Amino acid sequence: MIGLGEECALFFGYLTKKEPAEYILEAYRRAHRDAGLLPAEASGPDAALLNFASHGGWRLAAADAYARIFFPASLLRKKLILALALAENTPQGSDRFNLETDKGFFRSIVELSFLSFRFLTFLTIGVLFLYPRLNFRTRL
Repeated sequence: MIGLGEECALFFGYLTKKEPAEYILEAYRRAHRDAGLLPAEASGPDAALLNFASHGGWRLAAADAYARIFFPASLLRKKLILALALAENTPQGSDRFNLETDKGFFRSIVELSFLSFRFLTFLTIGVLFLYPRLNFRTRL
């Protein structure tokens, strides 16, 4: 299990492609204390999802897609939503979410198609790697 600072850097980087500033790391830690999202509470599917996602890269994207569909109230989703809220509300991350809005119909369709394909690809990878782990753990 990785620490909260490393976890914040991993999730913030996944969402924004940037490193979080120190005040973002502190806000992430404080929110965990206040909301009761500390890693000690992770067990079963939550622990498996967090462990898989903590490797970053394609594993984080696959765990995110899998949790979005099959475990929407998971601890991983709560932590990613927290990182997203911090990213949207800080100058360091907000530029990633305040994008050009008038792209035209064709370009919007192409981008939406690409994002849908990317999501389905990572969801498929998540099913292949996570379903056996989580299905076995939930039957114990």
